[in-house]
Amino acid sequence: MPVYKSKEVTKDGRKWFFKCQYKDAYGETHTKKSKKYELKVQAEEAERKFLLNCGEQVSNKIIWDDLVNEFLENSHNKDATLYSKKIVLNKYGNVFNNKEISSITPLLVEKWKKEVDKYSLVTSSKQNIFNYFKTVLDYALKKRYIDINPFGIIENFEKDPNKIEVKHEEELYLTPDEFKQFISVIDDDFWKFFFSFAFYMGTRKGEQIALQWKDIDFTNHTVKIYKQINTKGLKKENMFIPTKNNVTRTLSVPNNLWSMIIYQYKKSSKIADFSDEFFIFGDETYISYTTMDRKKDYYFDLSKVKRITMHQFRHSHASLLISNNVPLNVIAKRLGDTPDVVLKTYAHMFPQKEAEVLNVLNNF
Repeated sequence: MPVYKSKEVTKDGRKWFFKCQYKDAYGETHTKKSKKYELKVQAEEAERKFLLNCGEQVSNKIIWDDLVNEFLENSHNKDATLYSKKIVLNKYGNVFNNKEISSITPLLVEKWKKEVDKYSLVTSSKQNIFNYFKTVLDYALKKRYIDINPFGIIENFEKDPNKIEVKHEEELYLTPDEFKQFISVIDDDFWKFFFSFAFYMGTRKGEQIALQWKDIDFTNHTVKIYKQINTKGLKKENMFIPTKNNVTRTLSVPNNLWSMIIYQYKKSSKIADFSDEFFIFGDETYISYTTMDRKKDYYFDLSKVKRITMHQFRHSHASLLISNNVPLNVIAKRLGDTPDVVLKTYAHMFPQKEAEVLNVLNNF
């Protein structure tokens, strides 16, 4: 809805107005600018009534992106919940981006479901995503921007009875062979480095993106992990927050990844005004989550390897260590978790280890 806040406020406090285009009975287009209203919702309602009286479909004036922003602005959820919704709607809403909500048909929703299916998600997660999107269009329906919610016609995701589904997101990870297939299609040195770092270091994505060149120990070939990006920090001074468990850890870097670090450092150091405050995965600013996810999905589709989330790169790293008999306490220290948390999170990866123990004892 094109509703605006005027810089000039009337004496009685009215500042909101609407401005829109409409067609008259002869098909000619006109622009209407309203009087000022005290509240935003009053201006929105006035515009809706005006367009309806003109025979215009209000929905034709709204695109998906604007609807999402309006929905979030008017949501009464807590900040953390709002942020989660925003991430989900942005990440999985590419099919609807820049489209008028009147053009979102049941057929387009089916296409959207196929796109979501490309992600390695359990059915319950996909069902939650479906409900998020349905709620947005329920809001549009309530505001009378649309006459029908296409998500109310299409059925939610259902389990495939012929497919064995994992019970936990932690069970979704890349095997070494799958990672090699994935990384082989990446022809951009920066992104090859980025995803290799995620796989071989097991850092959380906020920790990885927050890394600066000053966090690298070039003598001992280590990386210091002590901060992550504050996704709610709008100012530079509160850009970082401590790691999830407020644990500082120093991680050794394998040789193949170390050569990539040196290569990227040499490239970055040639940038004007370079300093060790520069981000490893960026420059004076860090790369956005949106860019990271878009590149990740592009390369997964190109490689024909199942899509996983950035956090599941961390699971892939844990799987690699567990399958190679790295001690539990060492894995926990590298991941920045306690042994109990690691055992609880990755319990499904340990049963075969118990079999190995039994085999040793039986042959003693």
